[in-house]
This record gives sequence, structure tokens and C-alpha cells, in this order.
Amino acid sequence: MKKKQNKYGLIVQLLLVFAILVLLLLSAFDRIYLTIAEIVTGLALIVMAYNNHTVFNRKYLTIIYALFGIVVIVDGVISLIG
Repeated sequence: MKKKQNKYGLIVQLLLVFAILVLLLLSAFDRIYLTIAEIVTGLALIVMAYNNHTVFNRKYLTIIYALFGIVVIVDGVISLIG
């Protein structure tokens, strides 16, 4: 089977991972960056779920990545609010 090409999804995933690394480094100076990194990690997991579904055609990992990404985003937003 030929794999689909999804350059934009993979580029977005790479940029989100880079942003997570930068935010983790910044969190050494200010604690708020750790919460923002948590939300960006959730977004990266959702993008990974999208890439899994479109590029690699893996159904079950897509669901796991998407659910875990939503849980991480909700947890990050709750900790950001309260």
C-alpha cells in the first residue's frame, strides 16, 4: 500500500514539538510556561492522532491519541484557570 503524503500535518507536529521543548526550557524561569506547555502537548497529541489517521491509517492509536490529547488540554485549561 502506498502511504499518503501529509506534509502540512507533519510540519505542524514538528513545530508543536519544538514549541513544547522551548516552553519546557522557559518553565525553568516561570511556572506558567509549564501549564502552557501542557496545553501545547495536548494539541500535539491531537495533531499526532490526525497524522496517524491520514498518513499511517492506524485506527486504534488515533482514538487513544485524540482522547489523551483532549484530557491533557482540559487538565491544562483547568490548572490555568484555577
